[in-house]
Amino acid sequence: MGLDKVVDNIRGEGRSQATTIVDAATKEAEAILADAKRQAAELTSRRQTEGSAAADALLKREVASADLEARRLRLTAERELVAAIRADVEKRLAALPVDKREAHLKQLVAKANVSGGKVWVAKQDEASARKLGLAVTGTFEGLGGVVVESPDGATRENLRYETLLDEIWQGSLPQVASKLLKH
Repeated sequence: MGLDKVVDNIRGEGRSQATTIVDAATKEAEAILADAKRQAAELTSRRQTEGSAAADALLKREVASADLEARRLRLTAERELVAAIRADVEKRLAALPVDKREAHLKQLVAKANVSGGKVWVAKQDEASARKLGLAVTGTFEGLGGVVVESPDGATRENLRYETLLDEIWQGSLPQVASKLLKH
């Protein structure tokens, strides 16, 4: 029976070594699995952070883009409104009655810093200017007003409606715009 004991001892030792090896392998597998889970959790967390940051950046870009587009649309609307107002003023100037136009001609020639000069008027005002006794040298296409040139031709004063409107427009546009287009 000695041989049976030896075989049993060998088997026992084999089982013991197998159990030790299996236990060690199980512990190693658990450690590898725990490390993999930790790495997966870190990667998931990093990806979530990156995704949130990317989403925030995209949102900021889209908001900025929408804001820029809204400003562009507002400026376009403001520009169109100002242009429409300007066109309305020009239309009203062109439609002034003859008596007002005659009064303007008198005032503008008197305002000119050129006495005894040559006078140009808008075509539609030529008859009125001659009626007022102005020495009309010529006419121009436009809304109205006068251009007065000194007798020697050295100076010329442009008092056309368009020129006066441009001066007034440039000087008062910021105030008008701020009142019309309050934010």
